Amino acid sequence: MARAERFVSGKNASLIWQGSDKARKNLANEALRELKKKSMIHDFLSTGDLNVINLLRGIDFYVVYIDGRKHRAFPLSIRGRQYVDICQKRHPKNAVIGVDLYESRESIKSKILREIELKKALSH
Repeated sequence: MARAERFVSGKNASLIWQGSDKARKNLANEALRELKKKSMIHDFLSTGDLNVINLLRGIDFYVVYIDGRKHRAFPLSIRGRQYVDICQKRHPKNAVIGVDLYESRESIKSKILREIELKKALSH
């Protein structure tokens, strides 16, 4: 049970849960926009809130980066810290990062860049 749901029951708990998830994705979206603006990634694509890719595969974004002369992409999932392990077990092909609601953009950007470096190391 989510932390918010322990204190709030019923319909309001669901709204709080959806709001915090959306806030995490907005923080990640802003961080990805800054990485793109600084040319640290080539591009990114948000999968949206309620679509099949997000619901079944747990993918929030596709991140495109340049590895040498090739453009490569990987799926990225944004979760609360307590759900990172669960998401990695359910979707082992996705890169999963934990984002707190009050985390700085710099911290989120560094987590995304770490995932890119890991992908680059595994591709060689």
